[in-house]
This record gives sequence, structure tokens and C-alpha cells, in this order.
Amino acid sequence: MKLFKNCLFAGLTALALLGAANVGTAQETDQVGRAPYLETLKGKKVIFVPISQGMDLNQAWVMVWQRHAARYGFSLEVRDPNGDTNAGIRAMQGAIAEKPDLIIVQNPDVQTYARLLKQAQAAGIKVLQVNMQSATQTDSYVGNDWIEMGRLEMGELAKHCTGPNAVSHKVVGLPACRRAPPTSTCEPASTRC
Repeated sequence: MKLFKNCLFAGLTALALLGAANVGTAQETDQVGRAPYLETLKGKKVIFVPISQGMDLNQAWVMVWQRHAARYGFSLEVRDPNGDTNAGIRAMQGAIAEKPDLIIVQNPDVQTYARLLKQAQAAGIKVLQVNMQSATQTDSYVGNDWIEMGRLEMGELAKHCTGPNAVSHKVVGLPACRRAPPTSTCEPASTRC
């Protein structure tokens, strides 16, 4: 009987300690500053100006952002210019006039929205550029490191074109399709040795 009481006491003690450890672990999993950060998202307005919502990637981004908007209490609006840069400029002008908390922009090139991005920031609007960075630096950029990507691609091209079985052992830097007639198909410069 004494052995039974000792085992029961030891089991209850272990169970109590395990429960206390679980409570401590649950409290420790909350990231420092997460709650105040999430609270600041409530009621914020976000406008996304893509190149076109006809692309799968953009549709996936918006789907995830909409879930986050519903979960964290901010609003997300999409201003789809459908690949038309003039419509994109008008979408950006309209977004700046509305003064959202954040504009997410997918630049069609490095220059088209440059002046508008400056205007947005001057108006106190945070700007996040995705996929391609404009000539204008904004608050944030999420996308590829195009300089490193070009360096890596040219390194692989040089290995291919100057290898022992290469035809000419030369790399020709041609601007891809710059002078090609509109009806011709042109070969990407990266495949020419």
C-alpha cells in the first residue's frame, strides 16, 4: 500500500509539473511585440496596383492578402489596370488621392510610376514595391535581386560558351529583340555563343 501511495504521489506530482510546463510553453510562444503589431493593422486601408490581375501569381497574392485582411481587420482593394500603363497611372493617381495607409505596387517597368511613387511618399503613404523595383526608392521592396540574377546567368552562359565543346568560345552580348521587326521571332541573347 505504501508503494502504491508513493507511485500515486509521484504520478500526480509529475502531472502537475507537466501541466505547469505546458502553461509556461503556451505563454512563451507569443512573439514579443506581435499583439501590438496586429492591433495596429485593424482599420488600415491597403490598395494594390498590379500590372494585371490576369496573372496567376497576382491572383495568388491577392487571395492570401484577402485572407490576412479578413483575419487582421484591414481592408484590401485591388486597382487592376489590366496591363495598360495609362490605366495604371490613373489607378496610382486615384490611390494617392484616397490616402490609404499602404500602396502595394507591381511596377510595369522602372520608370512609369517613379514620379507617382515619390508623390505617394510625400503624401505620407507607405509604399511597398513587389517584383520590380522602380527608379524611385520607397519604403520597401520585395522581389528578385536582378543584379545577382544577371551575374549568375551570365556566368552560366560564359561556362557554356567557352567550354571545351563550345562552337566559337565567345560570348556575344546582343540586346535581345531590340531591333527585331515586330513580326519576327527573336532568340533570347542568353542562348547565343
